[in-house]
Amino acid sequence: MEGAEEEDTSVANQNWSMVEAATGFESLKDWILFLIALSRIFDIVATVLEVLR
Repeated sequence: MEGAEEEDTSVANQNWSMVEAATGFESLKDWILFLIALSRIFDIVATVLEVLR
């Protein structure tokens, strides 16, 4: 059983390394900050569209 768990974490680590390489985000904190910024941008866009209506 332990061998399978180690293999799973190894695959997960490889996948995370690929995500890091593709995006430049090195940690979960970077992802969370990015998502917060994205949601604020969408809020601003929605507000602007509402005003222009």
